[in-house]
Amino acid sequence: MMPSIDFFFYLASGVAVVSTLAAITRLNAVHSLLYMVTSLLSVAIVFYVLGAPYIAALQAIVYA
Repeated sequence: MMPSIDFFFYLASGVAVVSTLAAITRLNAVHSLLYMVTSLLSVAIVFYVLGAPYIAALQAIVYA
């Protein structure tokens, strides 16, 4: 049985929130940058799951 799209939406949303909070609170700039890239890529996944693949591609290419 395949997981529903809701599962991927909530998973990507949770990763985006946690990685954004980690990017804000890290003192090391490299770690903060890696968390920010993770956050932006998970937001691209959220866009893709919501049915906007073009916006997801733009998010991944332009921001990450």
